[in-house]
Amino acid sequence: MNVDTIERSLVDHRTKGIPGGTAPFALGQIGERCWNVLRGDLPLPLAVLKESALEHNSQWMRHFLARSGAAIAPHGKTTASPQLFKRQLDDGAWAITVATMQQLQVCREHGIQRIVFANQLIGRPEIRYVLDELHRDPAFDFYCLVDSINGVRMLCEAAREHPLQRPVQLLVEGGYASGRAGCRSLPQALKVARAVKEAEPHLTLLGVEGFEGLISGDSSEQVDVQVAAFLDFLVEVAAGCDDQGLFSPGPVILSAGGSAFYDMVTDRFCQTSLNGRLQVVVRSGCYLTHDSRMYKDAFREMLARSPELKSIGEGLRPALEVWAYVQSRPEPELAITTMGKRD
Repeated sequence: MNVDTIERSLVDHRTKGIPGGTAPFALGQIGERCWNVLRGDLPLPLAVLKESALEHNSQWMRHFLARSGAAIAPHGKTTASPQLFKRQLDDGAWAITVATMQQLQVCREHGIQRIVFANQLIGRPEIRYVLDELHRDPAFDFYCLVDSINGVRMLCEAAREHPLQRPVQLLVEGGYASGRAGCRSLPQALKVARAVKEAEPHLTLLGVEGFEGLISGDSSEQVDVQVAAFLDFLVEVAAGCDDQGLFSPGPVILSAGGSAFYDMVTDRFCQTSLNGRLQVVVRSGCYLTHDSRMYKDAFREMLARSPELKSIGEGLRPALEVWAYVQSRPEPELAITTMGKRD
């Protein structure tokens, strides 16, 4: 992966966080400026990343994956930073996950070879871009989701019009009521999987995917029960596809896991054999920078649910901070800072 173009890009006073009146300079030279946030050298509000926390979180996740036997394809939308993508890939990430065509194009621009497009691939320009990339670069390892017969037909027709030397790799997406995309039942999922099989050699089925992060309930215990049931459903879909010979030869990918339940994902999925062909892939993107509130609470619930994870050591640390001035204290218990949610 190459981030040299980012290091060579020019920044100046128009860039957030750069002092006023600063002439253009290469981003890679910023260390030479010797600016210090605590000394007041930079305009606030300003977001900072703690290197020590990033390194700690990297090591924690490596230990988690080693003990679980799973791989990770962290979601790139979380950090939106190719430099951090590189760090994750250097740590051994199996792939980078993206959600939009713009994110995919940024990843390709910086040489990322294995990408999970965690959405349905629709739109003629979007499909054509992917097909062109697959044709241009034989090493490009691309996966996307499918949850309908129409989606299968659309991709198959495009692949017929622009023939490749290899098939487009698909994962059947499983879903749940009031959730996002995904097949809602086993018969529906198997019907889609059979349509992919019939579309060979233009398309091929490599696994099953789902996202449990929107499951809600009246209590954390109720949510855990519903998440477990959804993971069982994804395993059932994968087993059904395997029994009917719908997967292509080679590893079978079973993927889920936002940033709140990946312990449950690995516990359930790694118990599944699929004739020894299983590749479990979680997709948490938030572990690296973490969060000072929402994901901190989620991580605390994870440790309560899976106390054995405490043996890895100290949990994830918040790596991202936003600094601002207190500009006014109009009341004893009220402070007004120089930042807002759009800053």
